[in-house]
Amino acid sequence: MKKGLMCMSTSNGTNLYQKLFQESGFIEKRTHENRQLGEYYYVPKESGGGYFWIYSLADQYAIKIHNFYFHDDIVADFPGHEGLSICYYYSVSGEELDPYRRIPAGQVRFLNYIDYHFKAIIHKKIPIQTVEIELYSGYYEKFISEKFGDVEFDFDRLFRNIDWCTDFPEMEKLLSRIWNYKGDGIAAKLFYDSMVSQAISLIIEYNSHKTDSAHGIYISEEDRRAIDTVNKYLNDHFSGDVSTDKLCRIACFGKTKFKTLFKEINHCTVTEYVTEKRLSQAESLLSSTNLTIEQVATAVGYSNPSRFAALFKKNTGIFPSDYRKMSK
Repeated sequence: MKKGLMCMSTSNGTNLYQKLFQESGFIEKRTHENRQLGEYYYVPKESGGGYFWIYSLADQYAIKIHNFYFHDDIVADFPGHEGLSICYYYSVSGEELDPYRRIPAGQVRFLNYIDYHFKAIIHKKIPIQTVEIELYSGYYEKFISEKFGDVEFDFDRLFRNIDWCTDFPEMEKLLSRIWNYKGDGIAAKLFYDSMVSQAISLIIEYNSHKTDSAHGIYISEEDRRAIDTVNKYLNDHFSGDVSTDKLCRIACFGKTKFKTLFKEINHCTVTEYVTEKRLSQAESLLSSTNLTIEQVATAVGYSNPSRFAALFKKNTGIFPSDYRKMSK
């Protein structure tokens, strides 16, 4: 397994990420047939294929597009820096390491680079396709000050509330527009400015309709140990028919308390947790065995191969049969 780099930028200019990409084997190229603004970094053929593109406006924001793959598994290791990020994965196969969690496609992600050290394993030959808006420290406060005067917003909380979000179609549509945009010159600069402003507005609007009753609740060590016991049970039995009633008995909680604490600690529902475990195991079986798609589906807990294929496509961006071909 190789060390590699997926993305990095800084409000202090372009020198840092240029250095990081060059050290990671990417080749810098100033222009591209689809986008003249920004900078491109290509993966050399001996390492994989595709490119990373970034358009950075100093001390304000950066727009990033990842569209590449590697021939070998890599460890992506990004130290913290100043910035809040919104991103969407169209295709990906890998796991974050701290805390350990599979990286799913089809979800809006939030990353607080200020206090977050991103470390992950990215699997070989599967395309990494993401679009990302990173807001540099101070820009969002300035944005609100200019638009609304003395109104105060806790941007870290607002952004954190959209993390792993699967029901934010407005943000998905906005990021998709960036992914597909091919403009240039002043028109492109105005387009990216408007996309960033709209993204902030959408996040504020989304939070205005979102209850936050669980945010910041106190969780005792005993309750944390109970949820940890449930997690360990699910890790060993995710392919079975795991009922909420059984999990509540394991934790010695009522249903309401169990669902609230499970989501607060794991940042996902039980169904999402089990799905991630099943699909992670499915990826391993598809790449390392000759089991049929139907056999893989059964092995990870799905009696309906069509439902398995649909979930796999939704969470990775590609169908199981295509994943197998790419990962071999």
